[in-house]
Amino acid sequence: MRLADVDFLREPRQPLAAWWMLGAGTLCLVTSIALSHHWRIERDEASLRERAASSARQARLQPVAATLPTPAQRRWSQARPELAKPWLATMSAIESETHAPVYLLSMNIEPATGLIRLEGEAPGFDQALAYVQALGAEAALSPATLESHSEVSPTGAPAAAAVLSPPTALGAPLGDKPVVRFSALTHWRQS
Repeated sequence: MRLADVDFLREPRQPLAAWWMLGAGTLCLVTSIALSHHWRIERDEASLRERAASSARQARLQPVAATLPTPAQRRWSQARPELAKPWLATMSAIESETHAPVYLLSMNIEPATGLIRLEGEAPGFDQALAYVQALGAEAALSPATLESHSEVSPTGAPAAAAVLSPPTALGAPLGDKPVVRFSALTHWRQS
């Protein structure tokens, strides 16, 4: 400043550049406050979304409290595997091959293994063997094997001890002729 420009009686004027700088500074301050507020809101929303996702993830990973099945549901879950086994096909195959002169005395089925044990009587060894072979030819059964056989009197005693011939379990007398009692094994085939 020059000495001639110094006047102590007049109020000094503020330079125009100072006003521009004050306005620009105020504008920058307001903008930074607004952006800071906006960014804080975005951070809060992002953290809320992250917490919600985390709690949803934890809820999915936590085991669901098991509901106890009703008695009907327990019975059904126990019966379902049994119903899947070929009971009807097995019974039909055995029934279709069992006819006179071969008589089935007992049948034991082990459902866990599918093993079928048959005990029967036939007038002779040839008929017993033919019956076992016919069982093995059935589609529902695996090839059958003759496990044991013995010649017995119609009363069940060994053939040498038979004296009289009482009626058999079926009611028809067989006379003094001994019969072959046999035992056969087979398995059912899962379909």
